[in-house]
Amino acid sequence: MSNLEIGKRIRTLRTEKGLSREAFCGDEKELTVRQLGRIETGNNLPSLAKLDYIAEVLGVPMSQLIDEGLLIVPKEYLKLKTKLIRQSIHGDEEKIHQREDIFEDIQERFYDQLPEDEQVAVEVLQAIDDVYVSENAEFGEGLIEEYFNQTLLQTEYSVNDLLILYLYFLSNAISFKRNDDVLKKVRNNIVTIIDCSDNTYMHLLQRVLIAIVLYQLRNEYYEDISVIFNFLREIMMEIQDSNLKPTVDYFEAKYYLYGEKDKEKALQCYEKAISGAEFFNDINFKNRVIEERKEEFPEL
Repeated sequence: MSNLEIGKRIRTLRTEKGLSREAFCGDEKELTVRQLGRIETGNNLPSLAKLDYIAEVLGVPMSQLIDEGLLIVPKEYLKLKTKLIRQSIHGDEEKIHQREDIFEDIQERFYDQLPEDEQVAVEVLQAIDDVYVSENAEFGEGLIEEYFNQTLLQTEYSVNDLLILYLYFLSNAISFKRNDDVLKKVRNNIVTIIDCSDNTYMHLLQRVLIAIVLYQLRNEYYEDISVIFNFLREIMMEIQDSNLKPTVDYFEAKYYLYGEKDKEKALQCYEKAISGAEFFNDINFKNRVIEERKEEFPEL
């Protein structure tokens, strides 16, 4: 069964129920009008979550809409996606090229057969890299415009929601844009996440939290930033993974230096970041932190 056939079937059942796309999607929390349009025209294969919603609204079993075997995501693709989520770049040219090769591999071997949510995940991961490497927020604008409002409606975040939040806060840190209401809403939702059973999800959550810290530091907005640092440490302890600790120590140094004006604590955090980067053999990050410490503490 092709994407077009699936889309036609969904459209036929929807029109038989007398529902417009707008009425079908309701508050667009689960499915937006644009997403439904792409599904019905065969441009996207709906994800399992969206199919579940569509079947519920139509009042039919999911098996009437699609062969569920089509929704099985290749394990090899998932391994590549996990590597993209978990790997830090820190300006390392070799890692940047490795990630470019992974994106190319996904595009050539898997992308066209992936459900829409996985295609979006790939696009957002690519945009995150582009924004980070180029320091140009324009690479994320289209995806943020398309998906961010839907993410804001959520109180529990999926992997894709976290990716969109990561892109949003990174992009707005780069462009020095600030929205306190959005920050507070997202932060209040995030710090209630307690299920640490999925290490990759929690690793991605850490990256979102780090992006929030970067966003607050660059916008010189220090309110409740300590809450984020504490939550990051809790996650690292819970999942027994301290790979991101040098990054957290580095940003905490910035916070103490500029937010608290406490040079002694800032210097301590710099030392921890340098030691941690050395422990994990992240030479590029270690050298970067050393250079920034020299700039901020020239007397040393």
